[in-house]
Amino acid sequence: GGRGSPKRGAAAAAAAAAGSSDGAAAVAATLQQLADKYRSLSGACLRAVRLDLLLLAAATLHDLAAVSHVCDEDDVMEAHPCIGTLIRLTSRAAEELSPHLSARKLNYIFGAIAGAAANYTIWMLQEITEMNANGVERMIRSLALLQGPLSSLGAAAGAAAAAPAGGSAEINRAYDRAKSYYPLIGL
Repeated sequence: GGRGSPKRGAAAAAAAAAGSSDGAAAVAATLQQLADKYRSLSGACLRAVRLDLLLLAAATLHDLAAVSHVCDEDDVMEAHPCIGTLIRLTSRAAEELSPHLSARKLNYIFGAIAGAAANYTIWMLQEITEMNANGVERMIRSLALLQGPLSSLGAAAGAAAAAPAGGSAEINRAYDRAKSYYPLIGL
């Protein structure tokens, strides 16, 4: 035996190239399916973290409804401990997640917390059984203490380029509405 003809060698090379091309296409298709599944899982994880933080805010602020809001003048300046707790917990979560997520994703996760906290304080009003004028002032002060840190969570976490989910004007309106809700108790 001698060497094969040049035609046979070219045909064998073409067949080998076609086989490797089919293999590469199969690998590319498999990788595309894995990437799609990863993106889907990533989206589900983001939604779960966002929901977890919203539930954390609701559970933490629920403590406000459980205490008496009959206050002395000296108590007006003291914020309820749950206000500081919520700010610390959400700030810590933002600090821990910011190196791992894009600004858009951080904004998605943290952008809803500020407005939700304002709404929670309105919804829990029906559970508050005792409140005097000083208690109203304390609640308004607590809302003011929450508004700044919670509204800036996305920016503090590295999402300065992204506006808060829902927009800062909408968040300000939610806090203004909540702050105007409590003085109605005394009417």
